[in-house]
Amino acid sequence: MFSLAWKPAWSAPSAISVFSAGDFRDKSIIKRGERFYRFAPLFANIGEANAKTCISVLFGQKMPGMALEFTTSFLKDSIEVLRYYKRLGERAIAQVPDESLLAGPDPDSNSIAIIVKHLAGNMRSRFSDFLTSDGEKPDRKQDTEFEAPPQTRAELLAMWEAGWQHVFNALTPLTEAHLSQKVYIRSEAHSVTQAINRQLAHYAYHVGQIVYLAKHFAGANWNSLTIPRGKSEEFTSRVASGKASQR
Repeated sequence: MFSLAWKPAWSAPSAISVFSAGDFRDKSIIKRGERFYRFAPLFANIGEANAKTCISVLFGQKMPGMALEFTTSFLKDSIEVLRYYKRLGERAIAQVPDESLLAGPDPDSNSIAIIVKHLAGNMRSRFSDFLTSDGEKPDRKQDTEFEAPPQTRAELLAMWEAGWQHVFNALTPLTEAHLSQKVYIRSEAHSVTQAINRQLAHYAYHVGQIVYLAKHFAGANWNSLTIPRGKSEEFTSRVASGKASQR
């Protein structure tokens, strides 16, 4: 459990069921100083990362620790950019009605569930034994990543989380000395720097697809994840005053 200034002074019973997609769009809970009383089922069932995501979506606020931090470390910034895209994807998925997670814009396009399955498969393959084995694992069947998607939100989020854990478990222990080390992807040599850049670009590409689909399916209930239209000058002012961050 994480600690924040506004953390409620209660423990949620584990029997409470998981929230529904509609909970994300219910702004009526912001009243009578009880802003967060409806979050009991989130804390009880979905864990720290998803609870943070839900609150961020509902109230349009960033969680602590998300501000851009100046650094000259490639590793540190790469990990934070990857975490940024993970949060972006989660905030988008949270706004999609359950039934739309399996829907595509047309028969030849991927659904959010399919994209998540593909990302998870790629992450497991690329970052398991990252420094010592080829990033295209013999047991990976990429074509199957575009078939039989997870059928529920819970399954989708579990697959998403497992994939990202492979990424961060591999990258967090690295030092700058590892960046010039040679690793392989489909038998082609990459420096660690090249391999990280390759995957960062790939994941940003697919998270962008998720955001696009999420906005389409959320419709009028969509809460902007970045700068709303017509608000760029206001946002620039908020960043300058320290009230907002570009990451």
